[in-house]
Amino acid sequence: MRIFKTALVLTLVGLLCGAVIGLTNYITAPIIKKNAEKRASEAYKSLFSDLDSVVEHEVINSSVYAYIEVKKGNELIGYIFKAKGSNQRGLIDLVVAYDNSGNVKVKILETDHTATFYVDYVDSENNTLVGLNKKTLVLDNIAGVTQTGDLLRALLADVKIEAEKYIDFSEIPETPEEPEEPELDIYEQLFINKETVEEDTSFAATEKVTKKETVKDVNGYILGYVYTLHGTSTTPLHDYDESESNYITLLVGVDGDNKIVGVKVLDTNHTPKFVNYHNVYFESLIGVLVSEAPIDDVAGATVSRGIIRDLIDALKAVLQ
Repeated sequence: MRIFKTALVLTLVGLLCGAVIGLTNYITAPIIKKNAEKRASEAYKSLFSDLDSVVEHEVINSSVYAYIEVKKGNELIGYIFKAKGSNQRGLIDLVVAYDNSGNVKVKILETDHTATFYVDYVDSENNTLVGLNKKTLVLDNIAGVTQTGDLLRALLADVKIEAEKYIDFSEIPETPEEPEEPELDIYEQLFINKETVEEDTSFAATEKVTKKETVKDVNGYILGYVYTLHGTSTTPLHDYDESESNYITLLVGVDGDNKIVGVKVLDTNHTPKFVNYHNVYFESLIGVLVSEAPIDDVAGATVSRGIIRDLIDALKAVLQ
């Protein structure tokens, strides 16, 4: 009898919970749908400022779930393709717009991806994605945001397949390549009057301070020294970091009084955005004695901060 009562109570509780969930969904579903439609409508207006109406068509068997005819009066002025998909980091829902002049624009409607990652791809000012070839819809890879980039590329590939049914891609101009910036001499960034750099072969390298170089001007006068610092860590950089270790290599310029004249990142496999967090710290070291260099206390870049702290301590030990 007791078992029967327990089963009855559990059944009633289950039915009640189901009813509450159903009622909640009944109330919230229309609100969620309305908000989604509002976001989409605002996106359409931002992509086609002169649109009067849109006609939406459903697409099946693809991450592209709709294509939209955009009209000004009775004139067809472009298309919008809506695509969405998910991976380990969550949902991305985006739209790709083509107008009759061959312009291509991309806008993310909704995403679960961490903002600090997906914003690396977003060029909101121009309604596009960073590194996007507008003719092929091929997206460049940005280090440190691999999973977001992989999902964006998959969605864009599906959009391209669907868009080719309605759009002549031969009319779309190639995305112009960014002009390459001239390579800067990193030693000149540390010593502006640098003429020559010579390795000090008498220097006793340590595990982290691997090289010492002497910098001279055009007259052979010693301007200072550059130390190469190299550090590694086995701590993963992020949840999906499969590398066994990561590293940072610094060049530290020091004058004849052992005052720091500059710090530059020579090489690293850390995400550039997080490495750049340390630039303020590097600038604060200029003019400071190596022995009195403060610790790096930058927030938001724990792994690189730990490596940099160890490297500065290693340089202090060499110059003490």
